[in-house]
Amino acid sequence: MTVCDYIDVHFAEDLLLDEIASMSGFSKYHFERLFKEFTNMSFYKYVNRKRISHAEQLLGDNSLSITDVAIQSGFSNQSSFIRMFKIMNGCTPTDFRRMKDPDTHEKRRKMIFLIKEFRGIHLVIIINTKIDKLAEEFDKMKGE
Repeated sequence: MTVCDYIDVHFAEDLLLDEIASMSGFSKYHFERLFKEFTNMSFYKYVNRKRISHAEQLLGDNSLSITDVAIQSGFSNQSSFIRMFKIMNGCTPTDFRRMKDPDTHEKRRKMIFLIKEFRGIHLVIIINTKIDKLAEEFDKMKGE
């Protein structure tokens, strides 16, 4: 079994560079250099990518809380999970879940449309009221 295969199977466990390097028979410094040369990323970045990839799959299950997804993906707590998820994906796990859930996304899109419509109507009323007041003022000036 290669090191990458081992990580792919055990990513949810507490993987330490020292232990993995020792299992492969290298010092941690030599192992890290070889690992980066082979994968084009550091050991911890590789592990975190695997964890986040797994988390993305779990986020499709709305019955799992964000904390459950974090723990099942190998993160020790929710805040470190959210921080890493945001670094790798540019959004929080909650935002990612909303984007992947078409019903939630469609409801949100409709709500934004309704708010825009409401604001548009509200704005038209305000503008019409101001125009009416300006017209009244103009008529008064004309009559004087």
